[in-house]
Amino acid sequence: MDRSPFSRLSSLRTTIFLILSLGGIFLLGLWIPQKGLLNNDLYIAWKAKAPGLVSALELLGLTDIYTSPVTLALWLLFFINLSLVMWKRAAIIRALTSAAERKPIDPVSAVYTHRVMIGLPPGDLSGGADLGRLSAILGKEGYRMYGTPERFYAVRNRLSPYATLLFHLSFFLMLIGGVVGVYTKFEGTLDLAEGEEFNGEPERYNGLRLPKAGRPPELHFSVETARPETVEGRSVGVRVTINDASGKGRLVEVNRPYESDGASLVIKDLGVSPLFVISDAIAGNSGRELDGAYVKLSAQPDKKGVFSMAGLNIETRFFPDYEKKYGKDFSRSNEIKNPAYNLSVKKDGKVIGQGTVRPGEILKAGDYDIEFREMRYWVRFYAVKEYGGKIVFAGFFFAIIALVLRLFFYRRELAGMCSSGPQGTQLQLAGRSEFYKALYEDEFTKLAERLKREL
Repeated sequence: MDRSPFSRLSSLRTTIFLILSLGGIFLLGLWIPQKGLLNNDLYIAWKAKAPGLVSALELLGLTDIYTSPVTLALWLLFFINLSLVMWKRAAIIRALTSAAERKPIDPVSAVYTHRVMIGLPPGDLSGGADLGRLSAILGKEGYRMYGTPERFYAVRNRLSPYATLLFHLSFFLMLIGGVVGVYTKFEGTLDLAEGEEFNGEPERYNGLRLPKAGRPPELHFSVETARPETVEGRSVGVRVTINDASGKGRLVEVNRPYESDGASLVIKDLGVSPLFVISDAIAGNSGRELDGAYVKLSAQPDKKGVFSMAGLNIETRFFPDYEKKYGKDFSRSNEIKNPAYNLSVKKDGKVIGQGTVRPGEILKAGDYDIEFREMRYWVRFYAVKEYGGKIVFAGFFFAIIALVLRLFFYRRELAGMCSSGPQGTQLQLAGRSEFYKALYEDEFTKLAERLKREL
């Protein structure tokens, strides 16, 4: 038994061990909170609650398990193992596809699944005179012939076994793509209102996930317009126009993301962004603006929102198509035709004002005037950047090609020998296929009948 490091590293036992080890690492990563995935405040709170445990886990690299030295070493060994397995399999396939061609097989002694004896007219195929005719017949059936009519070997789809290597390569590519994706993935959500500019500031992302290797995307653009598309009062899509760093306008839709610096920005949600301005209503200071901002709120009818401004807590209720009937506020449709907000203003936990305002109207709340000046839209983008997706896609593509080649263009072999006797010339023909034995039986029978007719 070969005990060399090469043999041990390329053995099936090593492959199984590495797969199980990596699986265990991934399970630990799901069970133990990971620093890169957990919110920073939550991680700090967890460490403050159990400092000894967290410190021990950090020392072992288990709070950043996907980039720990142990995990990286296991991945390296696994790829080496897979490479060695492919190398060994390549040697076997090379021998399979070349050895038989160098020395034709004896159809009598060879292990073949199908055999037939074909009687030929005297003198036919003797001395190699009709090699061209036999080769032409087999060639029309897709076979390549080696040897002479006295003893020959023919093969169809000779290189089909190499598709096995292509399948292994596809697996290799998918693994590499998965690893690259895990370590280079950047994702987060970004909320931008019409007229708002973004210059790649990481702190402006929500649910930010920074890549373990590489850098965040450098995005520079501004949102020009964001509008819902409605049909009969129902929202059917979103159209967003942006200006990129060069000042060129781009159209972004639900199924048409904006791509820049390797990142894709997909529209995830659309909301309304009313401009509220709070002014001082106290005599002598009346009209002095205290604060104002475009507030990002939901565009869903009757959806409640909340924001704080100038020391006030303001709860909102949205009416996209406002109407008041019998003293009650309601929305006639979901289409934004006549927007209005019902505001409930609190200070120090006490309600100091409540009412409904439309663009240009003011709500008086104690010592404050709250003006609803105008309304814009805001859009939520899901931003993602990673380099493994294309590699994984290439792996799947090669896997499909390999399966098609292996299962539909499978290898068939023939071995033949001519001999002369008292009853004339006899062609002994044997055949086999890698797959589909029953189907090949019909194919072999038809080939034998053709040889009888044409030789």
